Amino acid sequence: MLEVTGHIIARDKGGLWVSASAAGCHACGTPCGDRTTSLYLPAFGELSTTDEAPQTVVLGLGSSAGLGLLWHSLLLPLAGLLAGSGAGSVFAGGDGAVLLGAVAGFGIGLLLCKARMLDALNVRCN
Repeated sequence: MLEVTGHIIARDKGGLWVSASAAGCHACGTPCGDRTTSLYLPAFGELSTTDEAPQTVVLGLGSSAGLGLLWHSLLLPLAGLLAGSGAGSVFAGGDGAVLLGAVAGFGIGLLLCKARMLDALNVRCN
């Protein structure tokens, strides 16, 4: 599971604003540059807005959710691109047909992608 510690920068009764830095890759373990992002996490219920509430949260993404995200963001459009260029090569044979098939396949792959919502994200107080 990929986990990142986020700092709560604002809270209201509807959710949290969390600032999180990207984790480093497995090669060196340190983040590359300043890659901080802020996101809003809606709450399912009433949140405490007192000072005693936790100031950090751990955001996690499971391996199956990560594979789903990878499939719908990268691999499905790539598969469409390769299938479209292959179909253009087999059925028409010219360079223009291969290019047109690749663009059409990539577009179809993008249309088939599903948007991933925050339901795949595991959040726990630190």
